[in-house]
Amino acid sequence: FPNGYTYRRLIDITDAQVSAGPHTNFPILFSSTITDLKTTANGGDVTDAQGDDIIFTDSDGTTQLAHEVEKYTATTGELVAWVRVPSLAATSTIYIYYGNSSVTTFQGNVTSNGVTGVWDANYKGVWHLKEDPSGTAPQMKDGTANANHGTSAGTMTSTDQVAGQVDGSLDFDGIND
Repeated sequence: FPNGYTYRRLIDITDAQVSAGPHTNFPILFSSTITDLKTTANGGDVTDAQGDDIIFTDSDGTTQLAHEVEKYTATTGELVAWVRVPSLAATSTIYIYYGNSSVTTFQGNVTSNGVTGVWDANYKGVWHLKEDPSGTAPQMKDGTANANHGTSAGTMTSTDQVAGQVDGSLDFDGIND
Protein backbone atom coordinates (compact mmCIF):
# COMPACT_ATOMS: atom_id res chain seq x y z
CA PHE A 1 0.00 0.00 0.00
CA PRO A 2 1.27 3.52 -0.70
CA ASN A 3 1.37 4.49 3.01
CA GLY A 4 4.05 1.93 3.93
CA TYR A 5 1.69 -0.55 5.55
CA THR A 6 1.72 -4.19 4.53
CA TYR A 7 -1.86 -5.13 5.50
CA ARG A 8 -5.31 -3.59 5.53
CA ARG A 9 -8.88 -4.67 6.21
CA LEU A 10 -12.14 -3.10 5.19
CA ILE A 11 -14.48 -2.05 7.99
CA ASP A 12 -18.01 -1.99 6.61
CA ILE A 13 -20.44 0.03 8.72
CA THR A 14 -24.00 -0.99 7.87
CA ASP A 15 -27.31 0.79 8.21
CA ALA A 16 -28.24 -1.39 11.20
CA GLN A 17 -25.35 0.22 13.09
CA VAL A 18 -26.17 3.86 12.23
CA SER A 19 -29.18 5.83 13.37
CA ALA A 20 -30.24 8.53 10.88
CA GLY A 21 -27.29 10.54 9.58
CA PRO A 22 -25.12 11.44 7.97
CA HIS A 23 -23.19 12.39 11.08
CA THR A 24 -20.12 14.61 10.77
CA ASN A 25 -16.86 13.85 12.63
CA PHE A 26 -18.59 11.10 14.57
CA PRO A 27 -16.59 8.84 16.95
CA ILE A 28 -17.36 5.16 16.44
CA LEU A 29 -16.25 2.31 18.66
CA PHE A 30 -14.25 -0.36 16.85
CA SER A 31 -14.05 -3.51 18.96
CA SER A 32 -12.77 -6.78 17.58
CA THR A 33 -10.35 -9.62 18.18
CA ILE A 34 -8.56 -10.49 14.94
CA THR A 35 -5.72 -13.01 14.74
CA ASP A 36 -3.86 -10.78 12.25
CA LEU A 37 -3.80 -7.98 14.85
CA LYS A 38 -1.58 -10.02 17.15
CA THR A 39 2.02 -8.88 17.11
CA THR A 40 4.47 -10.74 14.88
CA ALA A 41 5.99 -12.25 18.05
CA ASN A 42 2.57 -13.82 18.72
CA GLY A 43 1.89 -15.07 15.18
CA GLY A 44 0.16 -11.96 13.81
CA ASP A 45 1.07 -9.07 11.52
CA VAL A 46 1.35 -6.06 13.87
CA THR A 47 5.02 -5.11 14.23
CA ASP A 48 4.89 -2.81 17.29
CA ALA A 49 4.35 -4.36 20.74
CA GLN A 50 1.92 -1.57 21.75
CA GLY A 51 0.06 -1.69 18.42
CA ASP A 52 1.35 1.73 17.40
CA ASP A 53 1.56 0.59 13.76
CA ILE A 54 -2.24 0.29 13.59
CA ILE A 55 -4.02 3.17 11.84
CA PHE A 56 -7.46 3.84 10.38
CA THR A 57 -8.23 5.64 7.11
CA ASP A 58 -11.31 7.01 5.44
CA SER A 59 -12.90 5.08 2.57
CA ASP A 60 -10.32 6.57 0.18
CA GLY A 61 -7.64 4.46 1.87
CA THR A 62 -5.31 7.44 2.29
CA THR A 63 -6.90 10.04 4.60
CA GLN A 64 -5.79 8.97 8.06
CA LEU A 65 -8.42 9.15 10.80
CA ALA A 66 -7.84 10.12 14.41
CA HIS A 67 -8.25 7.25 16.83
CA GLU A 68 -7.86 6.57 20.54
CA VAL A 69 -6.94 3.09 21.71
CA GLU A 70 -9.00 1.94 24.66
CA LYS A 71 -7.40 -1.50 24.78
CA TYR A 72 -4.89 -3.48 22.75
CA THR A 73 -3.80 -7.03 23.59
CA ALA A 74 -0.76 -8.10 21.58
CA THR A 75 -1.17 -11.80 22.39
CA THR A 76 -4.78 -12.12 21.21
CA GLY A 77 -5.21 -9.34 18.63
CA GLU A 78 -7.98 -7.68 20.64
CA LEU A 79 -8.36 -4.02 19.72
CA VAL A 80 -10.86 -1.59 21.20
CA ALA A 81 -10.50 1.89 19.71
CA TRP A 82 -12.55 5.03 19.20
CA VAL A 83 -12.25 6.27 15.59
CA ARG A 84 -13.53 9.63 14.35
CA VAL A 85 -15.25 9.11 11.01
CA PRO A 86 -15.59 12.32 8.91
CA SER A 87 -19.01 11.37 7.53
CA LEU A 88 -20.99 8.50 8.96
CA ALA A 89 -24.05 7.40 6.99
CA ALA A 90 -26.13 4.25 6.64
CA THR A 91 -23.46 2.63 4.49
CA SER A 92 -19.97 3.81 5.36
CA THR A 93 -16.60 2.16 4.98
CA ILE A 94 -13.23 2.81 6.53
CA TYR A 95 -9.99 0.82 6.58
CA ILE A 96 -7.68 -0.44 9.28
CA TYR A 97 -4.01 -0.68 8.29
CA TYR A 98 -1.30 -2.56 10.19
CA GLY A 99 2.14 -4.06 9.73
CA ASN A 100 4.52 -1.13 9.25
CA SER A 101 7.83 -1.89 10.97
CA SER A 102 9.06 1.71 10.61
CA VAL A 103 6.31 2.94 12.98
CA THR A 104 7.21 2.90 16.67
CA THR A 105 5.07 5.70 18.12
CA PHE A 106 1.31 6.24 18.41
CA GLN A 107 -0.20 7.44 15.12
CA GLY A 108 -3.81 8.18 16.10
CA ASN A 109 -3.78 11.87 17.04
CA VAL A 110 -3.98 13.27 13.52
CA THR A 111 -5.66 16.39 12.22
CA SER A 112 -8.52 15.51 9.91
CA ASN A 113 -11.35 17.77 8.77
CA GLY A 114 -10.00 20.55 11.00
CA VAL A 115 -10.32 18.50 14.19
CA THR A 116 -7.38 17.17 16.18
CA GLY A 117 -8.00 13.87 17.92
CA VAL A 118 -11.18 11.84 18.21
CA TRP A 119 -13.22 14.21 20.35
CA ASP A 120 -14.06 17.60 18.81
CA ALA A 121 -14.83 20.85 20.66
CA ASN A 122 -18.45 19.78 21.26
CA TYR A 123 -17.21 17.20 23.77
CA LYS A 124 -16.48 18.91 27.08
CA GLY A 125 -15.09 15.73 28.66
CA VAL A 126 -14.68 12.03 27.92
CA TRP A 127 -13.67 9.75 30.78
CA HIS A 128 -13.06 6.09 30.04
CA LEU A 129 -12.67 5.23 33.76
CA LYS A 130 -10.00 2.61 33.13
CA GLU A 131 -7.47 4.21 35.48
CA ASP A 132 -6.68 3.06 39.02
CA PRO A 133 -8.61 5.40 41.39
CA SER A 134 -5.97 4.92 44.10
CA GLY A 135 -3.18 6.27 41.87
CA THR A 136 -1.67 9.75 41.78
CA ALA A 137 -4.24 12.50 41.24
CA PRO A 138 -5.76 13.33 38.86
CA GLN A 139 -6.54 9.69 38.16
CA MET A 140 -9.37 9.84 35.61
CA LYS A 141 -7.95 11.25 32.39
CA ASP A 142 -10.12 13.31 30.07
CA GLY A 143 -9.78 12.12 26.46
CA THR A 144 -10.59 15.59 25.05
CA ALA A 145 -8.29 18.55 24.54
CA ASN A 146 -10.05 20.25 27.48
CA ALA A 147 -8.03 18.23 30.03
CA ASN A 148 -10.92 18.11 32.52
CA HIS A 149 -9.25 15.34 34.47
CA GLY A 150 -11.00 13.85 37.50
CA THR A 151 -9.68 13.09 40.96
CA SER A 152 -11.12 10.27 43.02
CA ALA A 153 -12.52 11.06 46.45
CA GLY A 154 -13.68 9.16 49.50
CA THR A 155 -12.22 5.75 50.07
CA MET A 156 -11.68 4.60 46.49
CA THR A 157 -9.07 1.86 46.10
CA SER A 158 -7.79 -0.23 43.21
CA THR A 159 -10.56 -2.75 43.96
CA ASP A 160 -13.07 -0.14 42.73
CA GLN A 161 -11.71 -0.74 39.20
CA VAL A 162 -14.15 -3.24 37.64
CA ALA A 163 -14.93 -4.62 34.20
CA GLY A 164 -17.02 -2.30 32.03
CA GLN A 165 -18.91 -2.39 28.75
CA VAL A 166 -15.92 -1.11 26.76
CA ASP A 167 -12.81 -1.60 28.89
CA GLY A 168 -12.51 -0.21 32.41
CA SER A 169 -15.14 1.03 34.78
CA LEU A 170 -15.39 2.15 38.37
CA ASP A 171 -17.61 0.97 41.21
CA PHE A 172 -18.94 4.05 42.99
CA ASP A 173 -20.30 3.19 46.44
CA GLY A 174 -23.00 5.91 46.48
CA ILE A 175 -21.72 7.30 49.78
CA ASN A 176 -18.51 9.25 49.27
CA ASP A 177 -16.87 8.16 46.00
